[in-house]
Amino acid sequence: MLQYGRNMYDPWVLVMVFVLLHESLTVESTPGCIQSPDLRHHGTSVDCRNRNLESIPENLPKNTTHLDMSHNNITVLVGKFLHLPNLKYLDISFNKLIQLDEGAFKETADLQELYLNDNQLMLDSNIYPDDVFHPLQELRILHLHNNDPRDKGSYPEKALEKLKHLQELKIDTFTETTFGPGFSKLKSLKRLRFGFSLCKLSFLYNNTFQSFQYSAHIETLDLHLCPLVRIQPNAFRYLGSVKNVILSNAITLTPTEAVSAMHGLRGKNITSIKINHIFQLFNLKIGLMNQRILGKNIVANLKDVCVERFEMINCKLLWFDSSVINDQSLFASCVKVVDLSGNDWFGDPKILFEISLMPNLVSLNLSDTYSKTQESTKQKIVEVCGISIPTLGLTLPETLVSLVISGKNFGCFANVTIYNAKSLKYLSLTYAGLDRFSSTVSGLRNLTYLDISGNNCAGISSGMLSSFPMLDTLIMSDTNLDLGEALSNVQHGLSYLPHLRTLDVSSNNLRLLSAPSFQGAPLKSVILSNNRFSSIPFDLSTTPHLGHLDLSSNSIAALSLTEMKQLDELATRNNISLDLDGNLLSCGCKTLDFVVWLFKTNVNTRARNSSCSRDDGSVTNASYIHEHYDEIWKQCVGSFWLSISVVCYAVIVLVIIALFVIHRRRTLLINIILRMFGFKTSKKVLKRNDFPNDAYIAYSEDDYRYVCHTVRRILENQNGLKLFLKDRDTIPGGQIAEDIIDGIDSSWNVVFALSQSFLEDQWCRFIVNRVVYSSSRMPAGSIVLVLFEDVRRGDIPPTLLNVVEQRYIFDIGKYRGDEERLWADVCQCVVMDKDN
Repeated sequence: MLQYGRNMYDPWVLVMVFVLLHESLTVESTPGCIQSPDLRHHGTSVDCRNRNLESIPENLPKNTTHLDMSHNNITVLVGKFLHLPNLKYLDISFNKLIQLDEGAFKETADLQELYLNDNQLMLDSNIYPDDVFHPLQELRILHLHNNDPRDKGSYPEKALEKLKHLQELKIDTFTETTFGPGFSKLKSLKRLRFGFSLCKLSFLYNNTFQSFQYSAHIETLDLHLCPLVRIQPNAFRYLGSVKNVILSNAITLTPTEAVSAMHGLRGKNITSIKINHIFQLFNLKIGLMNQRILGKNIVANLKDVCVERFEMINCKLLWFDSSVINDQSLFASCVKVVDLSGNDWFGDPKILFEISLMPNLVSLNLSDTYSKTQESTKQKIVEVCGISIPTLGLTLPETLVSLVISGKNFGCFANVTIYNAKSLKYLSLTYAGLDRFSSTVSGLRNLTYLDISGNNCAGISSGMLSSFPMLDTLIMSDTNLDLGEALSNVQHGLSYLPHLRTLDVSSNNLRLLSAPSFQGAPLKSVILSNNRFSSIPFDLSTTPHLGHLDLSSNSIAALSLTEMKQLDELATRNNISLDLDGNLLSCGCKTLDFVVWLFKTNVNTRARNSSCSRDDGSVTNASYIHEHYDEIWKQCVGSFWLSISVVCYAVIVLVIIALFVIHRRRTLLINIILRMFGFKTSKKVLKRNDFPNDAYIAYSEDDYRYVCHTVRRILENQNGLKLFLKDRDTIPGGQIAEDIIDGIDSSWNVVFALSQSFLEDQWCRFIVNRVVYSSSRMPAGSIVLVLFEDVRRGDIPPTLLNVVEQRYIFDIGKYRGDEERLWADVCQCVVMDKDN
């Protein structure tokens, strides 16, 4: 039985092997194309992109369902060019197609998606034969854009009208586009897309879309990037089933023109209207200001439009009138999301107090461009609030989940009460001019996200955070937390937030935290970037759930061993990431362990490719240090042991020299040691009374009158000193050298009146040499120098400086106008007791 079964199936096995071999040969014969399973269509996907092909290969697998021929050099699709009956997806974009033969798609009747964009196919019946698309009755998506560069022309409607089941059409436009009756036969069309870089559509008239009135059920009209200039009020009137209107990036379209065009959507139920990034070509500081003000008459075009999502982001709006928000407004009753962010507007302040009239509102964003610039509060003088309201009461729709009101000037409030905020989870008040946070806030107990960046929180109280017990994320970037007790109060206030997971206190110029821990909050993400921390400023053991720590752009050079150990312990429990970007890390000899840790730790960090500074000041990157670790380690250790060796060698040499000196000068050394400890050999210590003169005054002939009159008068007459003056106390015609020696030896002190003439006088140089010679037996402090104004300190003989202490050198220039005080200070040096 078993043998029979084997014989029975052997032929089928051979057939399967043959098929597999055939397919493998087919793959190899396809020039560079890649085959893979097509899971979407349950067939084979063939990728022939960028192969410089001029035609589609003929030997593709029969079960090909997905074929990508984009970015090649194909010029013509000839009749029956494909024999792939199972093909569902065909992309021939970015080729050089100039012609489609009538039977080009005859063998691809099951095709569902066709991409012919970015070729050279002019929108002309000669290029698109009338029946070229007739076989494609299953086609759902057709892209023909970026083919026809002309500003004027007409569509090959007879070719397009054959696509009965087409749902998405993306096609080139003309400056003034007209959709003829052929488009009325596209019964299944839902998405009409003109939004691409080469869109030329500038004008939309009231009858532009008239052909779609009774046939196609267009749900999405995409006009973004079109250079629209004029849209007549009823241009969208005939799009009865439209749900999504996209006018974004129409850089020439004014806000007033765009909102006025909403008149044609009256009475319709719209899912979204997106009018973002329009009106970008004009210098708005000069003119066209009226185009930026959406007054009562303009916003009235929205009043009867039931839209769920309305966006006008970055449209340079100055004013959006609140009159569209009232009990009778269909817009107010339907809208769920309103995003007017990124504008220059100062707005209608009544909007904030009338949002309760939008009963289905879920998200409101009124932030302006000021909040985007993030101008630091440190650049502004902290002023007393210009607007001070003692109590603020605000009623919100019960459905509101997200509220963003940034870039406004709210001033100060003593108390804030929010009503109907049980659904509010997200609140952003960045750069809102708030200047006091000592007030009480009530009504926001369900809030989970709070961003008050860019405000002055210097006076924040710890109790203020207790108003948000369910807070999950708290962002306080650039809020003056480095002033006063702000940081301490914030850290204390975290104890009231048992659900807090994310804390951001970046850009606050912080060096230290007021407390080295974040106890009380189960933090998972801590953002401390753009501060001045030199290490991790808190104990990581107090944040056991931490998964992300951002210390970018601080002053961190390396982490300590304790910090690295704590991070490794966290990595065993959490998938923690550490951001050290923007720090100039150190990779010197003392921080090699830190560099090694970066590459061995399980902590996710990008610092492995960061720049770091070596001990010689050169900048490299951590990966280089890691790759050359052994070589660098040897250099570091080698220099250390070289230093130790040199020191040890020097010590040995000094010991040998000391032993030699002790052996040769033993008696002298014993004498010196005895004198150091007070065992002096002299029998008598010289005192001032042992000398007949208190001071020998050394001076030059040019300074005779000043010394013998002024100095003598001050020191002798006023202070009672006995001076030796060579012009008074020596016999004329005597031996000058002997008189000088006798005068010096008979004086308790020697006072030099150093002038430039003194330094140039031969006998004065003799006096200097004699004093230097006698200094060894003179008491310390017995030599005093008085520098005249024409003498610089560099002119003083070095031999003299060797025997004079700094405190006994007087500069006459510092006593200018008060010479008596100068010589009084000199007198004090003369009469003071000396140490022998």
